[in-house]
Amino acid sequence: RLVQMQNGSIYVDSEFGNGSNFYFYLPFDIEPEVKHDDKNIGANLSKDLSHLRVLVAEDNEINQLLIQQMLSTWNLKAKLCGDGDCALKAAKEEEFDIIFMDLQMPILDGISATKAIRVESVLNKETPIIALTADAFVKNRDSDSIKEFTGFLIKPYTREQLLNTITKYTS
Repeated sequence: RLVQMQNGSIYVDSEFGNGSNFYFYLPFDIEPEVKHDDKNIGANLSKDLSHLRVLVAEDNEINQLLIQQMLSTWNLKAKLCGDGDCALKAAKEEEFDIIFMDLQMPILDGISATKAIRVESVLNKETPIIALTADAFVKNRDSDSIKEFTGFLIKPYTREQLLNTITKYTS
C-alpha cells in the first residue's frame, strides 16, 4: 500500500525451490515543484537550518534514514532514538528546538513518551512535539490521548511538508 500510495509499483520474481526476489519502483522528482504562494512557508527548500537542535523518535530504520536524508538538505543533524524511552531520556538531558515523535514504538510509545516529556523534562516541557503517524485520522482521536502534541505530520510526508512543519514551529 505504501508503494502504491506514492505512485510506485511492486512485483515479485519467484522460482520454486530457488527463492524469490521482490522489487519495487518509486518515482522521485529530482527538482521538486514548489508552489509560490503566501501559504507556502517552505518555498525555499535550500534553507540552512543548522542552528536548530532536532530530536527524532522513530523505531523504523528506513524511516530514520529518510528523515535524516531530508533534514540533511537543510544542514540539520538530528539526534535519533529508536524508542520512546530513549526519546524521554534525551529530552531530559538536552534542549531541542523541535521533536518529531512516532506514535507506535517499542518500550514506550510516542503518546506516553510525549506526556512524560511534558511532565518530567525541564528542558523540553514547552518544545514543539510533532507526531509522526501513518494514521490520517489521528486528529479525530480522543483529545486526551493526543492533546500534548503541538502538531501532526502524516506519513508518507514530503520534504516540503517537513520543512513547512519545522519552519512553522521554530520561527
